[in-house]
Amino acid sequence: MNMQKNNIQFNLLCVAFYFFCTLSTNFNRMQNITMKRPALCSKLTRQLAAYTFALLPALMASCGSRGDENAQWIERCSVVADRLVADGDTMIVCDYSAVKESVCIPFSMWVDSLEVIKLDNNTEEALVGDTRIVDVSDNYIGINVAHFPYRLFTRQGKFVASIGSVGQGPGEYNLLSDCQIDEAHNRVYLLSMTSTKQILVYDLQGNFIGKIPLAYSTNSGQMHVDYDRQRVTIVQPYIGGNSHDGGNPSPPLWVQDLEGNIVHENRGGQMALSPGSVAGILFHTVTGNDMVFSMVRIMREGLNSLFVYQMNSNRLSPRFATDFGSEIAEHAYVDFGDYYLTYIWGVNTDPATRDRFLGTVVKRLFVDKRTLRGAFYKLENDYLGGIALQKYNQWWAWAEYGYVVCIDPGDLLNLIEERLADPKISTGNREFLNVWKSKISPDDNSYVILGKRKKRVD
Repeated sequence: MNMQKNNIQFNLLCVAFYFFCTLSTNFNRMQNITMKRPALCSKLTRQLAAYTFALLPALMASCGSRGDENAQWIERCSVVADRLVADGDTMIVCDYSAVKESVCIPFSMWVDSLEVIKLDNNTEEALVGDTRIVDVSDNYIGINVAHFPYRLFTRQGKFVASIGSVGQGPGEYNLLSDCQIDEAHNRVYLLSMTSTKQILVYDLQGNFIGKIPLAYSTNSGQMHVDYDRQRVTIVQPYIGGNSHDGGNPSPPLWVQDLEGNIVHENRGGQMALSPGSVAGILFHTVTGNDMVFSMVRIMREGLNSLFVYQMNSNRLSPRFATDFGSEIAEHAYVDFGDYYLTYIWGVNTDPATRDRFLGTVVKRLFVDKRTLRGAFYKLENDYLGGIALQKYNQWWAWAEYGYVVCIDPGDLLNLIEERLADPKISTGNREFLNVWKSKISPDDNSYVILGKRKKRVD
C-alpha cells in the first residue's frame, strides 16, 4: 500500500515536472568525437582512427576569440534584475516584465568543446534505456536508467558495471532520486526516489558495500556524501504538516555523520509547502561548504527560489528568483557559472517528442550575475556540424560540468538528416555530417554529449 502511494506521488511529480521518459536506446560499439574552437580558423581536418573523429575548425559557424565578443554581447542586453539585501543575504531578483530582448547564443560562448561519446554495447547489460540522470566525473559516466540498474561507463564509453540491481532486497532499488560517483574512495552512492532511510553504497565494480543510515526518511531527496569528513547532507521537498518517523517531521535540510547521527538540521520556512502541494529539488552543485539547488513548486503557490545551503554553518540563503507578477508560470532555475537561468514550461507541441515529453521548456531566460543584464535566449549549436541540439536544451542538460545529454542513435540520425536538409549548410559541415552519419547505426547504444563549461573572459 505504501509502495503504491509512493509510486502515485512519484508519477504526479513526474507529470508536474515533465520528468518524462527520456531517450530510449539500443546497441553496438563505440565512437567518440571531440570538437574544440581554436582562436583562429583553419582548413577542415579529420582523423579517422579506430572509432574516434577529431573534428576541427571548419565545422564551426564562425572563428576567432570569443572573449571580447562575449562582453559586447552582454552589453547589448537590458538590465532586468536587481540585487536585494535581506537578513544579511544578497539575492538577485529578475523582473520578468523587464525582459524584452531575445538573443541567439552560440554553444561556443558557454562551452569550450562538445565531446560525443558512443556508449559500449558489447553486452546486453550495457544497454541504456529510459535515461533521466547522467553523472560525469573525471574518469566515469554514470547513467540512471529508470526501473533498471544504474550503469557505469568510462569517460571513453566502455561499459564498467551495473551498480546493484532492481528489486526489494538488500542493495536493491527501483527508481533513483540521486546518484554520486566518488572516485577517490572507490564508491558509488545511490538514493531511492520513494520514501527511504538509507543511502546504498557500492564500489566502482558494482559490488554492494553496505548502506548509510539516514536520520530521517526522505522522498525525492538529493544528497551529498563527503567521505573524508564523514558527513552526509540531504535536501528534500518539505511539507511541514506531514509527519514521518513516529510523528517527527523530516526537515528539508540536514547534515549527519555516516552513522545517522544529526550534526545539524534546518527547518527554514523558506522551503515550506502547503499540504497537498507538489514540489521537487533540482540539485546543481556542491562547491566547498556550499550546496546550490533550486526548489520547484508545481502548484504556483509562490515564487520558486535558487538557494545556497552553507553546510558547515547550517545557513540557508536564497540567491536568485524571477518575479512573474500575478501570473506565475511553472518554472525552475539553474546556476550556470556566470549566469542564472530560468526555464518556463508549457505543453509540448513537437510531434516527434510528444510521446516522451508531455510538456517541455517553452521559454528560457538568462541573467548575467555581474551586470544584471538578461534576455530570452535560444542556443544555436556551432559545433558538430550545427545539428539542432537546442531541442535537448531542457533544464536537465545543464549541470556543474556543463552541457550533458544522453541521446538515442535514432534521434541523433534525425538531427543529422534535418541539418543536411538545410540548403544553407556549408560544404564542410555537409561533408562532416555525411561521414558521421555513415558511422551511426540505429542499433547503436546511446550517445552521451558533453560540453565542458567555459569560464567567461571579459
